[in-house]
Amino acid sequence: TMNYPKKKSSVWKIKSESAACRGDKLLFVSRVSVDNATHIAGKRYSSPKVKALLIIAVPIRPPYAHNFLSCRQIIVRINLLRMQEVCIVVVANNCEWLPATAQRYGAGLPPTFIQAAAGYVHWQDKQASLLGKVALQQGLIRLGLSPALMHNIRTDAYQRPYIPDGPDFNISHCKGLVVCALSRSGRVGIDVEALLPLEELDHKLVFTPAECRLIAAEASPEALFYHFWTRKEAVIKADGRGFSLSPATFEAVRDEVWVDNQCWFVQKIDVPPGFCCHLATETALSSSPSCVYL
Repeated sequence: TMNYPKKKSSVWKIKSESAACRGDKLLFVSRVSVDNATHIAGKRYSSPKVKALLIIAVPIRPPYAHNFLSCRQIIVRINLLRMQEVCIVVVANNCEWLPATAQRYGAGLPPTFIQAAAGYVHWQDKQASLLGKVALQQGLIRLGLSPALMHNIRTDAYQRPYIPDGPDFNISHCKGLVVCALSRSGRVGIDVEALLPLEELDHKLVFTPAECRLIAAEASPEALFYHFWTRKEAVIKADGRGFSLSPATFEAVRDEVWVDNQCWFVQKIDVPPGFCCHLATETALSSSPSCVYL
């Protein structure tokens, strides 16, 4: 329990397991249950009990403190917050939209994204481009962040998109499905592939000799091909250098994949039957990420 210095006889008592100091502010981010609170962070709660995600930034230097600490002895019961590390949004793309559907999905997206999607010839590509941004928008919301962050998207020297001071994200799509992964804890890459029949190709171009031997030994090599390929592409996308990093130069058999002294943590993502999907993260996750289906 923290008692702030009295200012106009105002005292806040906050019981918290999630508090941190950021510059000249105390920051509380918690899932809360509030009893008989009148105002919290400028919002009015009329219900006797309110459950919400509460984010409070309390300035600790005058003259700002007394403006915020304007309520008397508000007691907030705060549970330990377990922030979601990675969010994955999955969207089907298996039928052509009606104009009204396209308009609904495009609502709220930056105009540049809509214009970019309109530049594709085939409806599958147009919708995949738009749905990737819709999935990113919904992922930001589910992480408790503003979708307006999408207006800040930039690209780096390798043309990899990123949000300055925001979560890392990566989008992948194939025939029939679009996925987007967002990460609070470092870089992230994701790849999804439809399990389609394979044409003849030279595995040596994309796999190591050990991986080629494992694929050749399978009675049904297509499944293992897509298993290894989605792991490799997820790592390549997390790394950010694109295919200037050759997939044949590193092995993706284990869940810890090493590339140029950097370890990437790879795990399979459950998606609908007929698809294969893997996620690569810069840090080991404390729990398996859950998928949100739109």
